Amino acid sequence: MEDNFHIVQAYLKVTEEGILDEIIPKYINFLDDIKSNDFLSIILRGHLYVEHELTELLAQFLLDDKILSKYKFMQKLDLATALGAVEEEWVPALKKLNDFRNKYAHNLGFLFNEQYYEDFLSTFSLEMKVDYEKKYVDLIKIYGDRLHNKLGILISHLWVLLILESKRTDIKKILLFVQNSKLT
Repeated sequence: MEDNFHIVQAYLKVTEEGILDEIIPKYINFLDDIKSNDFLSIILRGHLYVEHELTELLAQFLLDDKILSKYKFMQKLDLATALGAVEEEWVPALKKLNDFRNKYAHNLGFLFNEQYYEDFLSTFSLEMKVDYEKKYVDLIKIYGDRLHNKLGILISHLWVLLILESKRTDIKKILLFVQNSKLT
């Protein structure tokens, strides 16, 4: 487990060290939760994690976040995009993940394959793709180079982006509060 921790730490390297310490255990749990030979499980669990973080991010922008429980994933994504809470370049990948979830929800015979994986990866911006592919090499050592693992790690990349954005939003709000306090 200690070796896994260091590999994951290298994978998640970000400038906000306190955030990194908080994310590593969550990330290892995420990968363990979606470790499966069943694409349906990987996509549904991954989607649940991503939607949870999207909801957490949106809650920071709303006075009453209870309303979010009534919203579907795409409504949350549209709201997050309109508020500038998510980067525009993430939207196609988040939509594609939701499309796969819907394919499973509405077609019992849907089978995820390498082409769907490539289609999913193609929705990532160049920066996201380069970052993912560069970091993925280290995670192969832990989880193996199977399509199931590649899909899980790809979904985890989106999940981490949302977590980091949520944490950055927290920091921005604190800094804004401190700045406004100095002005008054």
